[in-house]
Amino acid sequence: MLTNNNLIIFNFIYFYLKINKIYNFFRRIFGLEYWSLSAYLKIHVKSILSFLSEYKKISQEKLKNEKCDSLMMGHIHSPSLDKGQYYNCGDWVETCSYIIEDLEGNLELLYVK
Repeated sequence: MLTNNNLIIFNFIYFYLKINKIYNFFRRIFGLEYWSLSAYLKIHVKSILSFLSEYKKISQEKLKNEKCDSLMMGHIHSPSLDKGQYYNCGDWVETCSYIIEDLEGNLELLYVK
Protein backbone atom coordinates (compact mmCIF):
# COMPACT_ATOMS: atom_id res chain seq x y z
CA MET A 1 0.00 0.00 0.00
CA LEU A 2 1.31 3.41 -0.97
CA THR A 3 1.34 5.85 1.93
CA ASN A 4 2.28 9.51 2.13
CA ASN A 5 5.37 8.52 4.12
CA ASN A 6 6.57 6.21 1.35
CA LEU A 7 5.98 8.86 -1.31
CA ILE A 8 7.94 11.48 0.61
CA ILE A 9 10.88 9.16 1.14
CA PHE A 10 10.76 7.79 -2.38
CA ASN A 11 10.62 11.15 -4.17
CA PHE A 12 12.96 13.16 -2.00
CA ILE A 13 15.66 10.76 -0.83
CA TYR A 14 18.22 12.22 -3.19
CA PHE A 15 17.34 15.69 -1.95
CA TYR A 16 17.78 14.64 1.69
CA LEU A 17 21.16 13.10 1.03
CA LYS A 18 22.47 16.37 -0.40
CA ILE A 19 21.20 18.71 2.29
CA ASN A 20 21.57 16.67 5.49
CA LYS A 21 24.65 18.60 6.64
CA ILE A 22 23.12 21.99 5.90
CA TYR A 23 19.88 20.98 7.58
CA ASN A 24 21.67 19.96 10.77
CA PHE A 25 23.75 23.15 10.73
CA PHE A 26 20.54 25.17 11.00
CA ARG A 27 19.14 22.79 13.62
CA ARG A 28 22.22 23.56 15.76
CA ILE A 29 21.68 27.30 15.32
CA PHE A 30 18.15 26.95 16.65
CA GLY A 31 19.25 24.71 19.52
CA LEU A 32 17.74 21.54 18.11
CA GLU A 33 19.32 18.11 18.33
CA TYR A 34 21.03 16.39 15.41
CA TRP A 35 18.62 14.60 13.11
CA SER A 36 20.05 11.38 11.70
CA LEU A 37 19.13 10.72 8.10
CA SER A 38 20.65 7.25 8.23
CA ALA A 39 18.55 6.26 11.26
CA TYR A 40 15.43 7.56 9.54
CA LEU A 41 16.26 5.63 6.36
CA LYS A 42 16.94 2.39 8.23
CA ILE A 43 13.43 2.57 9.60
CA HIS A 44 11.79 3.36 6.27
CA VAL A 45 13.88 1.63 3.60
CA LYS A 46 12.38 -1.77 4.35
CA SER A 47 8.89 -0.39 3.75
CA ILE A 48 10.03 1.21 0.48
CA LEU A 49 11.51 -2.03 -0.82
CA SER A 50 8.40 -3.89 0.25
CA PHE A 51 6.23 -1.34 -1.57
CA LEU A 52 8.22 -1.68 -4.81
CA SER A 53 8.08 -5.45 -4.68
CA GLU A 54 4.34 -5.42 -3.98
CA TYR A 55 3.73 -2.84 -6.73
CA LYS A 56 5.40 -5.06 -9.30
CA LYS A 57 3.61 -8.17 -8.01
CA ILE A 58 0.19 -6.49 -8.16
CA SER A 59 0.97 -5.15 -11.64
CA GLN A 60 1.83 -8.63 -12.87
CA GLU A 61 -1.36 -10.05 -11.33
CA LYS A 62 -3.35 -7.34 -13.11
CA LEU A 63 -1.64 -8.36 -16.35
CA LYS A 64 -2.85 -11.95 -15.95
CA ASN A 65 -6.35 -10.99 -14.79
CA GLU A 66 -6.93 -8.61 -17.70
CA LYS A 67 -5.48 -11.11 -20.20
CA CYS A 68 -2.99 -8.59 -21.58
CA ASP A 69 0.28 -9.38 -23.32
CA SER A 70 2.27 -6.83 -21.36
CA LEU A 71 1.97 -3.98 -18.91
CA MET A 72 3.90 -0.71 -19.15
CA MET A 73 4.11 1.44 -16.03
CA GLY A 74 6.08 4.46 -14.96
CA HIS A 75 6.57 7.16 -12.41
CA ILE A 76 7.64 5.02 -9.46
CA HIS A 77 11.33 5.78 -10.01
CA SER A 78 12.21 2.10 -10.31
CA PRO A 79 12.91 1.22 -13.95
CA SER A 80 12.51 -2.42 -14.93
CA LEU A 81 12.28 -4.39 -18.14
CA ASP A 82 10.96 -7.93 -17.74
CA LYS A 83 10.61 -8.85 -21.39
CA GLY A 84 7.18 -10.01 -22.41
CA GLN A 85 5.45 -8.97 -19.20
CA TYR A 86 6.32 -5.94 -17.11
CA TYR A 87 7.87 -2.70 -18.32
CA ASN A 88 8.52 0.27 -16.06
CA CYS A 89 10.14 3.26 -17.74
CA GLY A 90 11.14 4.82 -14.43
CA ASP A 91 11.23 8.62 -14.34
CA TRP A 92 12.93 11.75 -15.62
CA VAL A 93 13.82 13.12 -12.18
CA GLU A 94 16.11 10.64 -10.43
CA THR A 95 16.98 7.81 -12.80
CA CYS A 96 16.48 9.71 -16.10
CA SER A 97 15.34 6.46 -17.67
CA TYR A 98 13.16 5.64 -20.63
CA ILE A 99 12.14 2.71 -22.83
CA ILE A 100 12.48 2.67 -26.61
CA GLU A 101 11.07 0.28 -29.18
CA ASP A 102 13.08 -0.39 -32.34
CA LEU A 103 11.63 -1.16 -35.77
CA GLU A 104 11.63 -4.90 -35.03
CA GLY A 105 9.51 -4.40 -31.90
CA ASN A 106 12.34 -4.95 -29.39
CA LEU A 107 12.19 -2.86 -26.23
CA GLU A 108 15.25 -1.45 -24.48
CA LEU A 109 15.60 0.38 -21.17
CA LEU A 110 17.99 3.33 -21.50
CA TYR A 111 19.31 6.09 -19.24
CA VAL A 112 20.16 9.69 -20.10
CA LYS A 113 23.81 10.30 -19.30
